[in-house]
Amino acid sequence: MTTIAVDAMGGDHAPKSEVEGAIAATRDLAVKVILVGVEDVVRKELARHRGASELPIEVVLDELGAYAAARTLAPYANILFQAAQAQRNKALRDRQRAETLVV
Repeated sequence: MTTIAVDAMGGDHAPKSEVEGAIAATRDLAVKVILVGVEDVVRKELARHRGASELPIEVVLDELGAYAAARTLAPYANILFQAAQAQRNKALRDRQRAETLVV
């Protein structure tokens, strides 16, 4: 049996659509699905679907903490992008000045 691992917290409405997809995949494709994410949240969504507990679906904790890290860093993404752009622009200006001095 083929096993597929899915980031259960990766979608906009996670883990609802990921759980629905896992259920459909196990029923239609005869695969095993491992849902990786916030365990209690994923299990709660899985429990909302009749017969899901009988399917080859396993829920495992996101031990690397990618979901928590993404939620923590998301508000700062724009600030980090702006800082990177400022450094890039300064490097370009410095290079242009150096080229001008050499010529």
